Amino acid sequence: MRPARFYRAVAITFLLLTLVLLGAIFFMSSKQATITVTSKLEPIDLSASIGVGSGMEFPGAVVTSTVTLQKKFSPSGSRTETGVAVGTVTLYNDTSSEQALIPTTRLLTASGTLFRIKSRVSIPAHGTVSAEVYADVVGVESEIGPSDFTIPGLPKDKQKVIYARSTEKMKGGETKIGILTADDLKKAEEQLVSELKGKAQEEMQKLYPDYKGVYSVIQSVTEADSQIGKEISEFSVTGRATVLGVFYDETKIKEKVENDLKKRVVSDSEIVKPRSESPAVVLDKYDLISNTATLTVSYGGVASLNPDSKKLEKFEFFGMGKDEIRRYLLALDHVYSVDVKFSPAWVSTVPHVSDHVFVIVKTIE
Repeated sequence: MRPARFYRAVAITFLLLTLVLLGAIFFMSSKQATITVTSKLEPIDLSASIGVGSGMEFPGAVVTSTVTLQKKFSPSGSRTETGVAVGTVTLYNDTSSEQALIPTTRLLTASGTLFRIKSRVSIPAHGTVSAEVYADVVGVESEIGPSDFTIPGLPKDKQKVIYARSTEKMKGGETKIGILTADDLKKAEEQLVSELKGKAQEEMQKLYPDYKGVYSVIQSVTEADSQIGKEISEFSVTGRATVLGVFYDETKIKEKVENDLKKRVVSDSEIVKPRSESPAVVLDKYDLISNTATLTVSYGGVASLNPDSKKLEKFEFFGMGKDEIRRYLLALDHVYSVDVKFSPAWVSTVPHVSDHVFVIVKTIE
């Protein structure tokens, strides 16, 4: 028989080999690498020239609309003058007899504001008549809105059946007086043309409800009813404008520019996404004879590191140290920073086990 010492040596050797094997397994299983890559969004902008209309690349319509408008304005630098508010009321007679009212007949609101009739009137039986009235006192306080009036000069019983009512605000209690300047006139004309454009846009858009439109004033004429240097409280400007409307299918144009944007991808490591907003469209030129137009479409997107890129697959980093990883990743487009962490602390290279390698991609603005 072999001596016991021999078997003990074999057992100890086996135990040591087992411990070494377990240590190796523990060493390999505890080794991990976390690679965090920060990508910065970079804007990409493009523009395209697109033809719209009959026989052009994109369907649409090129039309014009001529509109007119009159608007009142006040000169700048006006001074305020106190006056007497005036207006119009309707007088009602619910009796079977005609009722005459002399000038200065009082009309009184429930709140105590007093007006007077300007001229003699006769209210027919079971009828109405309009009359001009003026406030009993000067000042803006008399510029009241639509109101009901009693006639305190009539007997109490008649006040319930003979009365007055206004439907518009009284005016004139306060008046602004100024001198019309060239700047006043210019601003008024610009505002009027802008409103003419808006009016034409609204009318034309109704004709093409499924299309998006871009508009331009191609002709306008304005005329004021007062001269520069004249002292006035207000002035009117009358205008006439011809507005061009170019209507296009926004969905088709957006599809085109999005496809153009995607073509800007230069490598597998890059991903380009369009911005969510609609393209900016401006009118470049037009031809009313052929009913065509050229639009300039501006669109943008953002480029960043593609987290699904083959260059970020885990096996690419096997055996690499921190400096080597940083050099490799910073050479890729859109990489802003790289952070590498190994564990345990004494590990210095990426393990050759995919389950122990973590690649994280973060994106910042």
